[in-house]
Amino acid sequence: MPKIYRGAEGVCEWNKDETGVLIRVAKELPLSSGIYSLLHEWAHARTDVHHDDEFYLELGRIEREFWGGGSENSRGY
Repeated sequence: MPKIYRGAEGVCEWNKDETGVLIRVAKELPLSSGIYSLLHEWAHARTDVHHDDEFYLELGRIEREFWGGGSENSRGY
């Protein structure tokens, strides 16, 4: 993670022409924290907003899908 993001668990950066994103996750995080940071940043990439209702609705959708909708096949991280 570049020094500019020191202390951040993850960041979502749009490229200059806004056609794609780069998601960075701090490598020193425990696996479960790194996974959550990735899901959190993916919600930013999908909504292009910062922590409003739209963001949290999308984060909830992403988390439910990731965790298997609470089924027995959900991931045990």
